[in-house]
Amino acid sequence: MKISLLLVILCAHCSTSFLTLKDFKQGPLLQCYDDRIENRMTNEIINGQEYPLPSSMEAFISLVERLENAYPTMPATDIIQKLFLAFRVDKLSAGFRKWEGMNTYEIEKAFFNVPDSPSYPWKEEDFTRDEKCALHFMLSHNVNASALRNNQEELDDDGNTKNPRENGVVSLHGKWKHAISLSKVLLGILSGLSGNNQMNAVDIFRKIKGNRDAQDITNVKVNRLIGVTLGDLISVYVNEFDLPISFLPNGMWNDLSCTTRYTLSSNNKRFITNSDLRGAIDGLIIGKKLEEKIQIYQKVRLSQILRMYYGPTGLIEDFDVTTKSDSQWCNRERNLETIVNLKEELNKFHKLYCASISISPEETADQEINEIVSFLSKSSEILSEMTGEASSECSGSEATLDKKCTTPFDIFAILDLSTPDLQRNFQVEVIGNLSLNFDVRPNGNSIGVYTNLNPSQNKGLQIIVNNTGISGCQSCFSKYLNKRGSKNSELQVFENLNQTLTEYVEYYDETQKEITDVQSGAPAKVILYFNYGSPPSGDYKLGQAIWEVEKYFREATILVIGPSKDALKMVTKNDDMDIFQPPSSAANAADFAAKLKSRICKAPAEFQFKECNRSSRTTEAENRKISTISVNKKQYWAMYPKYFLKSRNIVLKFKALEGAQIKVCYSRAYYRIIEDNNQYIECYDSGEEIKFYANNPCHRYNEHNCDPFYFSIEGKKTPTTACESTKCSTLKDIQFEFQHEGISCNSASFLSSSTLALVFAWIMFSILKHSN
Repeated sequence: MKISLLLVILCAHCSTSFLTLKDFKQGPLLQCYDDRIENRMTNEIINGQEYPLPSSMEAFISLVERLENAYPTMPATDIIQKLFLAFRVDKLSAGFRKWEGMNTYEIEKAFFNVPDSPSYPWKEEDFTRDEKCALHFMLSHNVNASALRNNQEELDDDGNTKNPRENGVVSLHGKWKHAISLSKVLLGILSGLSGNNQMNAVDIFRKIKGNRDAQDITNVKVNRLIGVTLGDLISVYVNEFDLPISFLPNGMWNDLSCTTRYTLSSNNKRFITNSDLRGAIDGLIIGKKLEEKIQIYQKVRLSQILRMYYGPTGLIEDFDVTTKSDSQWCNRERNLETIVNLKEELNKFHKLYCASISISPEETADQEINEIVSFLSKSSEILSEMTGEASSECSGSEATLDKKCTTPFDIFAILDLSTPDLQRNFQVEVIGNLSLNFDVRPNGNSIGVYTNLNPSQNKGLQIIVNNTGISGCQSCFSKYLNKRGSKNSELQVFENLNQTLTEYVEYYDETQKEITDVQSGAPAKVILYFNYGSPPSGDYKLGQAIWEVEKYFREATILVIGPSKDALKMVTKNDDMDIFQPPSSAANAADFAAKLKSRICKAPAEFQFKECNRSSRTTEAENRKISTISVNKKQYWAMYPKYFLKSRNIVLKFKALEGAQIKVCYSRAYYRIIEDNNQYIECYDSGEEIKFYANNPCHRYNEHNCDPFYFSIEGKKTPTTACESTKCSTLKDIQFEFQHEGISCNSASFLSSSTLALVFAWIMFSILKHSN
């Protein structure tokens, strides 16, 4: 049965759309309203998706960044237009029989020269079926009051729910109330980057109506940016009823770890939602800044613009990126008040809007628009409630370690799905708290989620989602996955983990070969092992499997989450730091995840070079790595002895690029470097080249017991130019270079000594374990 047949859409605002109803019916999006997916692996179809993505700003930015990687020369304006042409159609009616968004669609089409009946603008391989549906529900706005099937809801006299669901909105940073109309934000960005927003109203009118008389708007100039953000919302509101100013209220997200449904707190039958207005205000603020600083932002990636405005840095004011910016979502109220002539521009657009639908403006329209704008600027529900909910983010404080530390990571989370629902939900909430942030992205961190169940494939862990840079899908996939298979023993889990890590490293190495730019280092490998049981103590085979993971993947850090601390000690290297006992209530998942973040961030990322067991001399380019860090942030890095085992006189060199400055600390002792105590480590703070020296660092040691080189790196001063590399998440990021000199390898001696040492080490390990 089609879900669409049950839709009852409220008479919401006249949003615009780049797809018409006809385009929608002839395209692939109808499948997003079909709840029949055969042989599905999840227990529910969410917004047309078998494996649902959250409707979140973080997930959207991740998808955009993936597009930017696939189409590196495509400007942000083209990406927005093509996303609208492919996925956005607002105000769909019940059964798709009529479309109430036609009027303002025509205005938007005229503003942006949208083609008639456009073809699907993306390649089929650019998005999965689920991703297409996720984007459709993130970009297409409506308010749906139909009663859900098999759901106990309070209904009104018409049989509709008293708590409608709002589509076309996204969450931000996993907050309960905060929802933003995504299409309104993107319309503002599109207008700002397009420039030349002052247009003749008559020209726009004639694109819509042909050569009809346009006397009422002769010599009127309209501002496209204001028109497509706040203008159309306020115009339709003014034309409807002479009622006290109010809008459809805020709501609540269904789940913070997987935000797929936003339910309004009540239904006052009004025409505009608070979420729509928030998106319009954000779009207006962003678009205005982009238009003012078009020379900076013309070539900036869409993902960077969104990440700056909705992150802590804000949109930069100039290439002197040391300047603090107030152009950030936490300052909506202040930025809205600074927009000059807003009321006058809204009045002008209202005249064009009325002419386009062949009516005359009401005599009191000017007064009503003034009252609405005054109301908006003081509305706590639209503005201050959201900043209050995110007080820790909007306070500007970044003193806590989980905010200050930004070491790149790849997480391999192994869930214990043999547990009751409460414990399973807690694990999913923890993964959600880790994955819903701007650092999880195609060019940044990744999180893979696996289970301790018997896999359907022959080797490796059972996969929920492979390591991916799409933010938020990890918790959604885990939440709705059908549990299949029996529980594996701890021995089988670690044997499968060994295989999974091997396959991941092989895949990672292959993808790195395709990169022509100077490479970054490899993210830290962090294994999160959830175990609510008690591993058998003294198990020889289990000990061997754990030992093999630790030795063959020395760069990996194993963190264990489970109630039986004593039984889990055999899995970790440091019992006090690496074993986390979960609380009894899932309500504490956010606090628990914050503790995990602090430890995850201290797992060092890896400077990778050609290993000593590989022949051929390295080139200068292979001895050079370029990575990024933000100002006032800290990262931890390591270089392992497999890269320098037979070397004698080594020089390790760091340098911040483009006038930036970094602080680098160096030690051979891991726990000293992460204690951030400069008393026992060597540190330098400079904008010039920083050098450390190591003389015969592995004398009388082998690959497995020679201490690595450990570093902490802190951003101290931003660069003098904008950071435009794909490695940069924002324009304020610092790029730093790491190089080495004096590293050489003796392949034959390395292979023989290393192999013998490995065998000997395992024999000693086995004897000690067996004796205990």
